[in-house]
Amino acid sequence: VASNVVRTSNAFASRQLAFERASALVTSMSTSSSSEETTMTTKEEVAVVGPELPPVPPMSKRLFLVRHGEVINPGGDRPVYYGAMDVPLSDLGKEEAKAAGKYLEQFDLQHVAASPLSRAVYGAEQVNDKQPTKKDDLLVLDG
Repeated sequence: VASNVVRTSNAFASRQLAFERASALVTSMSTSSSSEETTMTTKEEVAVVGPELPPVPPMSKRLFLVRHGEVINPGGDRPVYYGAMDVPLSDLGKEEAKAAGKYLEQFDLQHVAASPLSRAVYGAEQVNDKQPTKKDDLLVLDG
């Protein structure tokens, strides 16, 4: 079984790789061999990258759980447990949320829900905005 999990002891390299993958989902660069021009493709033109899922059996449902993206560490460069603190997403975290929305747009979700923390609400909004059938209300659950 092949795995696309990258393990590294260098946290920066791991974070950089994640940023590059998230950026590739949102925009991609291609060079035309005939004119040597560099062009940007929009996020709508980028192919969906992610695992192929088997069909859902009859009388069954599929549940997607999406964790919020990278946050701005409230402790600076020292590790801090922030749990229920409402800390903002980093630029990479915002790109990760957009990438999740892009991946999940291929599924017509019945509901999109989030905790009341801004990082979770932002991610849920990105998913909800990309849905083929726009949901009127985002479920924000306390609790």
